[in-house]
Amino acid sequence: MDNPVAIALGATPQVTEESRSFTVGVVWNPVDNFAVTLDVYDIKIEDRIGALDKTVDQAAVDRLIAAGYPGAELLLNSSASYFSNAFDSEIFGVDLSVDHYADLWGGLLTSSLRYNHNDQDVTNIKPGTINDSRAYDLENQVPNDRGILTFDWSRDWLGGLLRFNYYGGWSTTGGLFSPGDASDASDYGSEILVDLEARFDIGEYFQIAVGGDNIFDNYPDKEQDETFEYLGAVYSVTSPFGFNGAFWYLRGSVFF
Repeated sequence: MDNPVAIALGATPQVTEESRSFTVGVVWNPVDNFAVTLDVYDIKIEDRIGALDKTVDQAAVDRLIAAGYPGAELLLNSSASYFSNAFDSEIFGVDLSVDHYADLWGGLLTSSLRYNHNDQDVTNIKPGTINDSRAYDLENQVPNDRGILTFDWSRDWLGGLLRFNYYGGWSTTGGLFSPGDASDASDYGSEILVDLEARFDIGEYFQIAVGGDNIFDNYPDKEQDETFEYLGAVYSVTSPFGFNGAFWYLRGSVFF
């Protein structure tokens, strides 16, 4: 930290973020075509970097003048921001993976489930760094639960995919437009999106695929923050799956 204004405001050299993590996993493979993997993890990150906001007072101006900083008087009552070690995070999560293979209709059906549960707690917040709204968003803006169930079938020149994407509910403040105390936090509901694809091999080197993501054209809940609504947002701007609805495609592939 070598900026004269930051030093005059009391900035100290940053220390390197430190983390420790513990993970335990279990694998269960009772038969050749079925496998389950479960991982549990616990992560703690200390001294995470965040912006520290301060007002340049007379004492800081006096220190700048003493240090020979030009135009120090002009900075009185202005705002200054610099990076500092701001807070700690504690994360606990679970990852579940299930895979199954089976013969179906003369082809191979691959079924897979992926599930994640993740909790983050923000602790030891340094005064003047991130506010309550930012801490709330770090803890709640990403859904705690996420799951993907996929069925992929293939036979000779034909194949297809059916996928269910689950997003748990989440909460968020108005971010930059929040009063800072998380009093404006809004809740948004969970959603399931469905993807579908059909594949056709043409000879040995070509493949055509047609399909759609979010084929039922689902959208997140309506935006609840008044400022974002005024700016034209219709659906939640923090949606983990966007707000563009269905997406259809035709894809050609060449294999060398």
